Amino acid sequence: MILSTVDGRPGPSRDPGAYTERLCAIHPVGDPGHCVATLETSLRRTGVSHVLMLVEASGTPEGTYENIERIGAEVLPSLRASSPAAPGSG
Repeated sequence: MILSTVDGRPGPSRDPGAYTERLCAIHPVGDPGHCVATLETSLRRTGVSHVLMLVEASGTPEGTYENIERIGAEVLPSLRASSPAAPGSG
């Protein structure tokens, strides 16, 4: 697969399966423990104090809402507990 960049130059040729595996390895995709560990690593390496998350649709609105609820119940509390609070974050 040959991709082009926004300025029209040819992009890198990537194996779609390998690229998908790479994206899943570096992003918080998986069970709550894996998501917390991945986010902790990113926070530690980058020094950021705020995280914005994009939640992919899971096929149904209900499934997407369930994923958002699980992030709030199972990921964010652990992440907050393991990360120093940013000034003004409460």
